[in-house]
Amino acid sequence: MNKVKVFSLFLLIFGNVYAQDTIKKITQITFENTSFDFGVIKEEGGLVEHEFKFTNTGQDTLRLTNVHASCGCTTPNWTKDPVAPGLSGVIRVTYNPLHRPNKFSKAIFVSANTEPEQTTLMISGNVTPKPRTLKDDYPFAMGNLWLSTNHKALLDVLNTQTKTDTIFLYNNWGRIMKVSVENIPEHLKIKFSTDKIKPNTKAFLLITYDATKRKDWGLVYDKFEIKTNDTIEPAKLLNVSANIKENFSAWTPQQIKNAPKFKISSNSIDFGVKKVGEIFTIEAEIENTGVDDLIIRKNTAYSSCLIGTLSSEVVKAGEKVKLTLKVDLTNRPGKFNKSITLLLNDPSNSSINVFVKGEVEKN
Repeated sequence: MNKVKVFSLFLLIFGNVYAQDTIKKITQITFENTSFDFGVIKEEGGLVEHEFKFTNTGQDTLRLTNVHASCGCTTPNWTKDPVAPGLSGVIRVTYNPLHRPNKFSKAIFVSANTEPEQTTLMISGNVTPKPRTLKDDYPFAMGNLWLSTNHKALLDVLNTQTKTDTIFLYNNWGRIMKVSVENIPEHLKIKFSTDKIKPNTKAFLLITYDATKRKDWGLVYDKFEIKTNDTIEPAKLLNVSANIKENFSAWTPQQIKNAPKFKISSNSIDFGVKKVGEIFTIEAEIENTGVDDLIIRKNTAYSSCLIGTLSSEVVKAGEKVKLTLKVDLTNRPGKFNKSITLLLNDPSNSSINVFVKGEVEKN
């Protein structure tokens, strides 16, 4: 037998051995089904559960490395031990329908030493809502007065706008509850549907918010008290919030043409690596590349460890001002990622976040 034939025979034998070895390493997971429909279930009916059964149809030991769901309402539990070829296991999926009425569809991602590595399972169903109770409609109890909310968030309100919203009330008392308010700020008006709420009766109050009189910008908060004859809690403190934005749609074409234009040297500043306890400042430059004055209406810090100070809140056309950022790393080990928000009269950039980040090492 010549050398070529010997070499060819060697390759053939080696290839067969290698192929057999490769086949032995293949793992495969086969599910009886990869989706399940619970059908119609009740919101108040408690947890529902389904088992997805699988078999190792490969030729090597199967190991499930991770199983996780697309939502916290879905909890998987699975066979943790290795599964030999030909044997089976289960993935038990529990779904919580509470506070989740209507149709649902959730994914469960199964990772294993297979190819492909991930298999997706699906559960679905339709949750019928539980019958509503008074406590569902009036979850906030202040003494004998139940309320739909203790904080009315008006969300976005234009600076030229007046907005009205409602808080619903229920007198859970055996006596007439007298209600009134006093010392209300000028931009708020509070009106009750009745100032004497009969026992076990519903009522409401209207909140009218006049942003033209608030004289502020961005997210702002107000508080007011309802005075009552309730023997348990006579005064009930409520909150109102609004995000006041400039109404640029009211600007004339000439105002838009001459609008200020915001520009900053950097809105994401990395200070690198610092030590815990260090206090230092960083500067950025704000420039007005437009025509009219750029007005920085508000400078809001969301943490005491990052404070922004402006050399001027008005930036003339073609001029620059300094934004000084004071960073306080007292008791701040680890990654640092904070921001401040600037509210501007620039129609293209009315709200800008300036980020400061870095790494803070322990001493």
